Amino acid sequence: MIATTLIGAVYLFGPEKAESTEQPAEAAKTKELTEEEMIQQLASKGYVVHTEEEWNNQKAAANNEKNRRQFSAGTRKVQ
Repeated sequence: MIATTLIGAVYLFGPEKAESTEQPAEAAKTKELTEEEMIQQLASKGYVVHTEEEWNNQKAAANNEKNRRQFSAGTRKVQ
């Protein structure tokens, strides 16, 4: 009962304006990177970066290889 009263009093009579710990927007500004700089940073950390066209070409090549293997497996002669 005493704890409830104390918490209620702090809630009702506490500071009316909350203090923010968030930094102003000016302090959070960062340098805008070019596309090439972003790719270089990612590559230096071990990531592989592809354009959408390169990615689609790799997917198509993988699908072609998969289809070729399935086709050749289905047409083998049994001896």
